Amino acid sequence: MRDNIQVAVRMRPLISREVEGKAVTYWNAKPPSTIYQKNSHSTIFNFDRVFEGQEENAIVYEEFCSPIVKSVIDGFNGTIFAYGQTSSGKTFTMLGDNDKNVLGIIHFTISEIFNLIQNMPEREFLLRVSYMEIYNETVRDLLSDENETLKLHEENGQIKVVGLKEHLIQEPEQMLQYMKEGECRRRTGETAMNEKSSRSHSILRMIIESGLRGAEDAAVNVSHFNLVDLAGSERARQTGAKGTRFKESININQSLLGLSRVIRQLSEKEDQFISYRDSKLTRILQNSLGGNALTAIICTVTPACLEETHSTLKFASQAKCIKNKPQVNEVLTEQALLKRYANEIKKLTEKLEATKEEKAQQNKNLQEQIEFLKKRFVSQMNPVFKTKAARRETWGGCLDAARLRRAFTSEEPFVIKESISLEDSIPKSRSRSLQNQMWSIPEEPRTVRSYSSRSQIESHDLSTLEEECEDIDAAGI
Repeated sequence: MRDNIQVAVRMRPLISREVEGKAVTYWNAKPPSTIYQKNSHSTIFNFDRVFEGQEENAIVYEEFCSPIVKSVIDGFNGTIFAYGQTSSGKTFTMLGDNDKNVLGIIHFTISEIFNLIQNMPEREFLLRVSYMEIYNETVRDLLSDENETLKLHEENGQIKVVGLKEHLIQEPEQMLQYMKEGECRRRTGETAMNEKSSRSHSILRMIIESGLRGAEDAAVNVSHFNLVDLAGSERARQTGAKGTRFKESININQSLLGLSRVIRQLSEKEDQFISYRDSKLTRILQNSLGGNALTAIICTVTPACLEETHSTLKFASQAKCIKNKPQVNEVLTEQALLKRYANEIKKLTEKLEATKEEKAQQNKNLQEQIEFLKKRFVSQMNPVFKTKAARRETWGGCLDAARLRRAFTSEEPFVIKESISLEDSIPKSRSRSLQNQMWSIPEEPRTVRSYSSRSQIESHDLSTLEEECEDIDAAGI
């Protein structure tokens, strides 16, 4: 797949300084794709998109930048950067204006990335961010308190900044906070043309990894996305730069000259040597310029400058001719952080399950030991007492009297069912006078009485029962 670098030109309106100075306008924009020089029918430029001054950042993003953001989510490398002379509107385009509550391209990009991620539940994402600046040809981490110069190193076709910290991101608010933190550390200064002039190039880099959810052996897409705000080219006679500001302007111009040289070389011949190493900027953006990336350049111009705007438009025309070779970046090894995290999660899950099984076995062993020790104790059983045998019935005894005696020695409830009569219990061998006498225990009420314990039996009129028993015994003598 081959794809040309996409180029748009944004012409800003006149600012207060130019209006007060009654600046002459030399250029006119004719959307959607043409810009031309006034009073010159030969100086006409056509680009992928031309924006007039009154068109807002949201329109620039939606029509020009959004397609690249969507491709980045699909696994392509991408780069968006603004190029132009100082005070032409690069920083306003990329970062907006906090004082006027205007959002920039970076804000819209962050918002859409997270919206796209939320609408792809079948994939899981890992997002990292870093923020660096190139100041006087030295690279510095904008998210670190240490003012340390970082070195560049090439590894597997990628240019890495050694020591640049990458921060994991889960929410857009985190990204915006890191961006604000980096902007506070970025080098800026005042010049005659700009009250807050960027004195360094800034690169906000996102690394987006994604893979199918739950697919262990599937490839992981890894894309690098650069959002670049370049310092503007400037002339000392216009900016009035002296001392430190003059040194800064020299380094800025040299860096941008190196970028222009690379753009020109790429636009002329594909096989010639490309001088990426001439500047730190082109070295870091090497893949974005003629390599494996989708690239969009927003060239900002002012209608009040003839030569500077013409130079920017020639740069844009050359960049439009460059063909990149973008492709989806798939990684099957653990070079992808998402892959390493997935494998680590799998190992930890297996370890957790093994620990659960081991714990269950330990609990089983402990329970068996408890049961074994319980068996060592003497069993605490309810004692069983033998009931005293009932007295053998003889000719001199009475069945009802025997029952009474047994009731006093037995644990069973004692029930008086009916009155006790001796008429049928006296042996016939006794004398008739004795047989003719009726001995009986006074009748109790017909109500059945139940005594469930010995104490309740004793609460009965024991004296009466004893007398009745003695009379019955006497009758049997």
